[in-house]
Amino acid sequence: MTNSPMSNNDKRPYRADGGDIGTGRIKEIAHNPYGDEEKCWLAKRVLALLDELEAKEKQIAELERSESQLIGERDDSESALNDAYKAVMGQAPEWSNWFSFADAIDEIELVCGLWRNQTEDVIQFRARIAELEAREVKLPERYDIEMCPTPSPNGDWYSREDVLAALVSAGVRCDAGTGKGE
Repeated sequence: MTNSPMSNNDKRPYRADGGDIGTGRIKEIAHNPYGDEEKCWLAKRVLALLDELEAKEKQIAELERSESQLIGERDDSESALNDAYKAVMGQAPEWSNWFSFADAIDEIELVCGLWRNQTEDVIQFRARIAELEAREVKLPERYDIEMCPTPSPNGDWYSREDVLAALVSAGVRCDAGTGKGE
């Protein structure tokens, strides 16, 4: 930026001879009913331009504050997304032109969806295990086999047919042909 009078942006009015003239003096010239009409008009125009410049500077300052706030919010969002991505994926994201915030969010949603499905499966499996563990099968009468099978509470043998019937009555599917069951 040069220091010529035409590029002087410090809002100090100037005179053609290099001297300064204040805003107060320009206001006097602009509002002097007995002054030169052209000087009056020019002074009013200078005041209007100064007002415009001041309004634009205020607008620029507001935009800069807004931009600073937006940048801060963006940085906070990026930090939160970094933390979430690292918590879910086990590593920090590597931002690039090819991997954006939207991609990171899509990956997090995908993994969380898979976890939800696995969690639901685990809950169902645990419920099924608890159900199976809660089953009780009343075993049939025992037998002693020395010469012929005789019922005995301390016997070492069960009748195959009685055991299969007890399992079926408890809701356990049995295949009598192979001896395999659920």
